[in-house]
Amino acid sequence: MERPLEGQCPVCNNVFIYKQRMQGGGRRTIYCSSKCRSLDWIRGNGGKRKASVLKYDNKPDNKLKKRERTRKARLKKYDWSEDDFEQALLGQNGKCLGCQSLIGRYTARIDHCHESNQTRGLLCDNCNWALGHTKDSIRTLGRLIEYLCYWEFSQSTGTCCS
Repeated sequence: MERPLEGQCPVCNNVFIYKQRMQGGGRRTIYCSSKCRSLDWIRGNGGKRKASVLKYDNKPDNKLKKRERTRKARLKKYDWSEDDFEQALLGQNGKCLGCQSLIGRYTARIDHCHESNQTRGLLCDNCNWALGHTKDSIRTLGRLIEYLCYWEFSQSTGTCCS
């Protein structure tokens, strides 16, 4: 009985031609690629994979490595060197340009204009998040300030934004 020359991958349903096996070379694969074989394994063993990733991520050494990789990727994204970052941090006296809280090597975020992609300075997570969610809109931020002043004025003895 002769075996078929083509097979259908159970993951992506692509029809593929079986590879020529070497003499005594075991059984044929049912997958068109190693990527599909990996995806099929992940489907059946997702719990094992998740446990493995969590175990890796929870090791202190790996946390530090991940934190450093993320930081380097951020610097590369904005075409900054380590020296550029350190100079900016020193120029701001280690403080966020928004709320003036202390920021450090890993907590500082590089703020940038979303239209021109120019960097503006270093902010803490909260200030960077606030600017991003207001889409850098001066009008929105001004209305929010007015809203807070109104609320504070109505709740207190008549002083605004003390």
